[in-house]
Amino acid sequence: MWRAFNETFSSLAQLLNATIVSGTFGPRIIKSTDPEDIQFYGDPDLYPNQTEVYLPLTKDIYNTVHVYAPNGSLIASRDKYHLTSEETELLQLTPGKLEENRVIEPNNLCIAICLDAFFLDILSYLDSQNCTILIQPSYNVAMWASNISSESSVWQPLDWTTGPLALFEKTRNIQFSINPMVTGNLFSDMIVDGQSTINQRLSSRIRPLKRQDYLYIGLDLDDVQDISEFQTLALAQWAQDDPREANLTKQERQELLHQYALELAPNSKSKYENQYVDTIIWIDVTL
Repeated sequence: MWRAFNETFSSLAQLLNATIVSGTFGPRIIKSTDPEDIQFYGDPDLYPNQTEVYLPLTKDIYNTVHVYAPNGSLIASRDKYHLTSEETELLQLTPGKLEENRVIEPNNLCIAICLDAFFLDILSYLDSQNCTILIQPSYNVAMWASNISSESSVWQPLDWTTGPLALFEKTRNIQFSINPMVTGNLFSDMIVDGQSTINQRLSSRIRPLKRQDYLYIGLDLDDVQDISEFQTLALAQWAQDDPREANLTKQERQELLHQYALELAPNSKSKYENQYVDTIIWIDVTL
């Protein structure tokens, strides 16, 4: 598993001449050139030319993001600290250590995996190291166009604003937040959804972009008026456009979006089942 992951993203970084951030579950890895290890653990497709194998160092498994430089080298790995109940109870993952989440040179990148970017202990620690660009790879196991739970009236995208958007109010040095979010039904029964964003800290030198179409679906500008430090520079399209131009109340818009989300869901039997959007967002920024 590690050989496939590592070689894929190392090669892509070189091919694209880009820094690549990618995450996976896995243990700490050691490389072995012992012929007995190679014989036992080796890949039959590589026989007899395999010269090394990767082995787990311990039984602990982490949710880890790996950073590859444009030359293909692995320059950093960062573990998730605040695990969800599914990660601890179902997957039995081990949390990372806060003090090991260091800022990554040369561009002062820092990593806060998904839920970590919602917590002040993580943000304060990264900010104290003069992080400039916070990258928040996210895997939101929830219906995006829906309330956060059956017991709550809080709209899921509104709850999400307290992470990649509100983090600028909680920090001083972070200038950009990049929040790539996975979309699509996993296996046959798990919804994974969201809208990727690139966000910037506002300052007196930056004219804010007051655009409704730069908001998560189902939101209006008044939903983020109390979050004063940010502006969204790029936003991924969702599977259905928010009918903001229609003469509808916010609740009516959210209900329409929710009905479409139900059609996207696993086993909906709709022609729109699993028809999420695959997209790329980008923006030129000055550091």
